[in-house]
Amino acid sequence: MNRITRIEQSMAESLVNVLKRASELKGKDQLALAKEYKEWLEGPPFDEEILVIDEFTFDNCNF
Repeated sequence: MNRITRIEQSMAESLVNVLKRASELKGKDQLALAKEYKEWLEGPPFDEEILVIDEFTFDNCNF
């Protein structure tokens, strides 16, 4: 399976999951989910910083 096919399958599965969840929600919760998914598809603005958590060191943190 090539990279493009895997990306397309991942996006399709994500969309199915979002639609299933959206059908369970009502009103503003449904709208909020749709807005979040739209942002995910469009990607972040270039002037926005992205927080990355290193999972290898995250377990060693004491919160």
